[in-house]
Amino acid sequence: MLALMKRQVDLALATRFGGGDSRPEDVSRDNEQIRCAQERLDETIRFAVASARAVEMLFPPGEPQRGTTWLEVGKLYSVDEFYDPTLGDPSSQPSTDPPHGLARLELAFNAFVHAREELQTVFREGDDVIEEVRRSIISLSQEMHIWKTGVRNVVKDVVASRKNG
Repeated sequence: MLALMKRQVDLALATRFGGGDSRPEDVSRDNEQIRCAQERLDETIRFAVASARAVEMLFPPGEPQRGTTWLEVGKLYSVDEFYDPTLGDPSSQPSTDPPHGLARLELAFNAFVHAREELQTVFREGDDVIEEVRRSIISLSQEMHIWKTGVRNVVKDVVASRKNG
């Protein structure tokens, strides 16, 4: 199941970073590829969340599958998404499932925290798995701080400069 999700994300990322020149038809094709890649990533995240919830119903607390599944959900939520600054702040866009922008990072953070809580019942502090989750939480906390302070200012500047011509 996780291998399928990873394959879908790999395909989405490969599609996302496909090349193209600046001819209008190529830009249109690239935009369509990016939109499709984003849809695949979102679909993969929805599937992963549903799977993690099912794993929690199937396995009792203390089973490592519960924590590792939420760890994978956090990783998927934290995958960089395509962002077009001309569309404004993604957090202000109509609600989507999964959300975009800072709201998506917050879900990733919550998934990592939940994974850590689950995994601490199985592994000791200092074990590789716990350390991976800890590093993910720290890294994501830093990214969220940057988003809250810097990215919003940049988005506002880009939108304002486009409006002013």
